[in-house]
Amino acid sequence: MPEHLPEQDWKRWQHLAPTLLNRFCDAVVAKAAGFSAGESSGHEKYLALYKHIGESDRDIAIVFNNRRRSNAILQIAAAVARGMMSESELSSFSEETQERVRMIAGIGD
Repeated sequence: MPEHLPEQDWKRWQHLAPTLLNRFCDAVVAKAAGFSAGESSGHEKYLALYKHIGESDRDIAIVFNNRRRSNAILQIAAAVARGMMSESELSSFSEETQERVRMIAGIGD
């Protein structure tokens, strides 16, 4: 059974998620641009890029797909665990939500 997420935190997540998604996508694209450099063959570069995009797509799906209030606490924790959300952004949520997110993400205060 999903845990209750306070309304204010749900609204904060709804507001913050698009910003985090765009920031993450910008970072993915910036890293992808670097795959063309180096001594590797074109095929090796392609395979590295393909792997990078696949891993990034899985992260996007876990954190941002199917955004509902019942999934929000897990998605917020996933964003924290993957370094998509800064400490200051996490601190914009209630103390209760911050504690639960840290517990789920496996991070200390």
